[in-house]
Amino acid sequence: MAMLHFGNAHARTHPFARLGWALWLSLWLLAVVTPVADGAAACTTLTSEHQRFGFNFSRDGGQTLTAYDPAPLHAGWYLDYTYTDQPVRAADLEFIQIVRSATWRSPTFTATLTSAVTANPGVLWLAGNEPDRRGQDNLIPTEYAAFYHQVYQLIKGLDPTAQVAIGGVVQPTPLRLRYLDMVLAEYARRYGTALPVDVWNVHAFILPENYIWGAAIPPGLDAYADEGMQYGANDHDNMTIFMQNIRAMRQWMAARGQRDKPLIVSEYGILLSPRHGFDYTRVRTFMLATFDFFRTATDANSGYPADGNRLVQRWSWFSLNAEPWNPQTGNGFNGNLYNPTTFQREPLGQDFIDYVAPLVTPTVDLMVADLRLDPPTQLISATAPVRATVTVRNAGSVTARDVVVQLWQGDPASGGSLIAESTAFFTVAPGCNQTIPTAFEWQPTGWLPGNYTLFAQVRSQQNTPPDSNPTDNQQTALFLYLERPLTVNLYLPQIER
Repeated sequence: MAMLHFGNAHARTHPFARLGWALWLSLWLLAVVTPVADGAAACTTLTSEHQRFGFNFSRDGGQTLTAYDPAPLHAGWYLDYTYTDQPVRAADLEFIQIVRSATWRSPTFTATLTSAVTANPGVLWLAGNEPDRRGQDNLIPTEYAAFYHQVYQLIKGLDPTAQVAIGGVVQPTPLRLRYLDMVLAEYARRYGTALPVDVWNVHAFILPENYIWGAAIPPGLDAYADEGMQYGANDHDNMTIFMQNIRAMRQWMAARGQRDKPLIVSEYGILLSPRHGFDYTRVRTFMLATFDFFRTATDANSGYPADGNRLVQRWSWFSLNAEPWNPQTGNGFNGNLYNPTTFQREPLGQDFIDYVAPLVTPTVDLMVADLRLDPPTQLISATAPVRATVTVRNAGSVTARDVVVQLWQGDPASGGSLIAESTAFFTVAPGCNQTIPTAFEWQPTGWLPGNYTLFAQVRSQQNTPPDSNPTDNQQTALFLYLERPLTVNLYLPQIER
């Protein structure tokens, strides 16, 4: 059995047991005093009802969001089926990153995803897009479990503040829920733990599941083809089916211990054309009915408790600008909010505006989400400067403008001294996944040895609208300053057998 002793001047010691006091102290500080003293500030999204609404953007043909004017839609978020270092964040929109199976199979996958994660801390990532559909990500359940694991581990390893959502299956039918069950089982078998999900995600189309047209049979589930739902074309906008499927998804989550997770619908709409019976009036009626349902549907047994037991937290309409159905080629879709050729708003886009605009509640809620010091202690005044990184977010619903970040020694409300200030005003778009890091460097010249409390503070010079929660506008961190290193020796414990 090992024996534990404290060394002394006469004891037989381990070669590394005797360390200088200053070195020991710096190691201890790195382990203990590096903290963000108040912890990372909690950020709650959806301070305005309009932030729940999103849209899917098609990049086909080299389309760019900057060619459109999505601001009047008052949507809260969008996706374009890609991930990127520098997403377009127009009109206060949050960008949701999506990792596709095609990029997973690319030799540059790790490098490109690492770059995007590093450049976009704290964002929401969707691991795949319709993995259950041939022609989309097309992964059998065992492949998707491996894909999800690699994506999740890479993202979380680089950014623990990121959120990862499962890829959306085409529709939450019994056959597709079987696919998800097979994914869960394979993940547990392969990795010895439950599949970790921060946000559940599903698509909500109404399509037949067969080998003729529609959603097809999920890859790897041919043996269960007779379980497929045989919806007809006229069911494509059936609100009874739509609501039943969404409730089925929530019930499936609750039965598997996932009720306490948010659910988003990252793609849904009307794909069939006017020639198939879906004219503008019919599409409009369906879209507005789904908005009503999403906003009001709750369930005391399966709904998300943190959101008043609502079934769905956010939803995204397909599409802003997909290629319209072409009767000559048979290609294209329905339900566009904007015309992809003229870039002008369609009547359905105006309907979207008329519904969402009254729901906008303009709020600004600036917060210091993180404060980190490097190094956490300064041992010699002549060494390299201290670096403080202050991460700012806006948990409100509209952009905060003329924002300034300051670093103080001591409480600025009671005689603290200003150390540094951002040299230019900047803007902070709303949404918890939009972060602005600001770095300061300084040397504590003239400081007396001792403990100091540093304050990071953020505020907007423009007071419209006023900050709705000024209590989270600052954070503190402990900083220990020693004018010169000490030479007192410390004897660490030695181990004898």
